[in-house]
Amino acid sequence: MFLLGHIGITVAIVYLAVMYFSSRKRKGGLGVPSIQDIDFRFVIIAAVMPDIIDKIIGLFLLKDEFSNGRLFTHSMVTIGIVTICLLILAQIRLKNRIKFLYYVSPLWIHLLLDRMWEEPKTLFWPMFGTSFPRLDVEFTDYFTLLFSNPYILAGEILGISIIIILFLRHRLFINHHFMAFLKDGELKTST
Repeated sequence: MFLLGHIGITVAIVYLAVMYFSSRKRKGGLGVPSIQDIDFRFVIIAAVMPDIIDKIIGLFLLKDEFSNGRLFTHSMVTIGIVTICLLILAQIRLKNRIKFLYYVSPLWIHLLLDRMWEEPKTLFWPMFGTSFPRLDVEFTDYFTLLFSNPYILAGEILGISIIIILFLRHRLFINHHFMAFLKDGELKTST
């Protein structure tokens, strides 16, 4: 999956989870954050962070070595270590530690959307050795893949559709609403 699919689908999953659990808060008294408590800028960044890191390393910095856009941050071991570090940070910094789940879950959702189980050597790196499969991928190959792979194309269409729906629902087309979102990451309810 590509940028819009990762962002849109991940934000939708986190958004719906927050809505569901915050509605149960009113019924059961659980200490769960509401939509206004979540900084969706972090959700967006976490949704694409594995691709940002791995594509910079594998397709640009160490292209001759890897030529692969799925490396270290597409591994459960790496994401697990990041999860543990964020959990420790959440214990120290966050009043509501449940909020940490909303910020770390996009990393795991990324692995699911990329169907990493199809690449077990990368998914379980370094358990099967420290090397990665060499794919001899060019950055321009991703554009060809977008239109030739129905899964990726459908994911991108779904992702942009979700982004548009949330953009309209939270009136981000209004300049001060959009600037407020950029400032605090909060999806305010429209008034």
